[in-house]
Amino acid sequence: MKNQKCKPGLGKNNWEIQLLDNQLRRINWHLQYLEIDPWTKRKVLQLYDKRVNKDNIVKLHTHDISLFIQHLIRDTLTELENFSSSLTPKGHI
Repeated sequence: MKNQKCKPGLGKNNWEIQLLDNQLRRINWHLQYLEIDPWTKRKVLQLYDKRVNKDNIVKLHTHDISLFIQHLIRDTLTELENFSSSLTPKGHI
């Protein structure tokens, strides 16, 4: 399992891109569930695009989505990163 290769054509950082997409879907679903108005939803998604990237998504995707959104809005994602329980492959952090 440790010598597992990526699927052809996907690239070595594909799992980080998938994490970004999955987290974005979770945010959309959660905001829709809370019946947030479109203007606020758009602002939260803009914050997500600015503050979350392939470098920090690995540490952030394991947290509860409501907690993640709170830290995203308050600009305290670094605090949330410090309490990450995710395991990452060598050389990615």
